[in-house]
Amino acid sequence: MEENENKNNPASKLWNGLIGKLQTVLRSVIDVVNDWFNSLSVKMKQAVLLLFGMVIGGCSLMLIVQALQKQQTNYAIEIENIKTPEDIFMKEHNEPLSDEQLIPVGKMKGEVAGEFDAFYVGVDRKGEIYINRDIEYTEDAYNKTKGWEPISREKLKEYENALHFIPFKSRGIKP
Repeated sequence: MEENENKNNPASKLWNGLIGKLQTVLRSVIDVVNDWFNSLSVKMKQAVLLLFGMVIGGCSLMLIVQALQKQQTNYAIEIENIKTPEDIFMKEHNEPLSDEQLIPVGKMKGEVAGEFDAFYVGVDRKGEIYINRDIEYTEDAYNKTKGWEPISREKLKEYENALHFIPFKSRGIKP
């Protein structure tokens, strides 16, 4: 009964009308491009497909390379750099840890009481353990004020028995 009420709704009628018009316009554009492409010779079809593939591949490669670069770039398409643990934590090796800075330990994930659970584990310079279920991938990710919650060693031990632990260094390339 609700489906009939939704179909008679004025907003639903307007939306369905717009979708129908969009589909008609899209279909006519596709037909024109299809007719043009089918009229080409086999060699031209191959050349057009090769050129199209090269353009798409080049754009994809440019985005990947730009995201992996350490320095800022001035491209028309701006992509934020991928943050690695070294970017987040290891920039200044000589500076002592502040009271708010955490040392990354690893990640724990798995099923607890029938529900999936995952969180990052960090330790401060006093040896207190903290977890974060919704970490921000920024340079301040291991700052205590960014959603980190203290956890007791006993509770962490319970999690260790139920969850899979992924050490912080296991994500890198192994020598």
